[in-house]
Amino acid sequence: PESVFDAASRVLLWASKTAIGQDFVRHTLADLQVVVHGLAPAREAHVEILGHMGIPVVETYGVTAAAGLLSANTCDAPHLNLIGNPVSHVSFRLGQNSSLEYRLNHPAFVGAGQWQDTGDVAQMTPFGFKITGRRRHLFVTAGGVTISPLRLEQLLRESNEIQDVCIVGDKMPFLSAHIVTGK
Repeated sequence: PESVFDAASRVLLWASKTAIGQDFVRHTLADLQVVVHGLAPAREAHVEILGHMGIPVVETYGVTAAAGLLSANTCDAPHLNLIGNPVSHVSFRLGQNSSLEYRLNHPAFVGAGQWQDTGDVAQMTPFGFKITGRRRHLFVTAGGVTISPLRLEQLLRESNEIQDVCIVGDKMPFLSAHIVTGK
């Protein structure tokens, strides 16, 4: 989860300041030219801060079963929270229930040419695929409707009045939102 990485980042920053000194952190940031980000969508606020410093953020997407990187945004066309352009030997498509699937198109890979499920739920945008949740994180209501709580939470967080939100309701006849107001 993003909160774990934020905590780890704070600890590393504190440790580097303490162990090596304030000058190390200042010089490291001065030398930083690009940030390659993966594992989870980048936070828009962090991307903006780095952008004001002249440091582009390249978001990447991959799966362990394919030895990591499948796609990346480029510095000249950064689209926040999109998986980017597939590398030369990869194809993407939407499978059943909007599940993102990939295919490795090079014969050197085991299972080359076969579509593999990533476990991520995605939607197609004019600029590429956007991950909207994980399939294992989907709710199925008592009425049999499949819902991505992550997508609903993302939409609600876009409001200026909502600080945080949590959707609940798996196997229930209705969904509920626990909302923290006051940004």
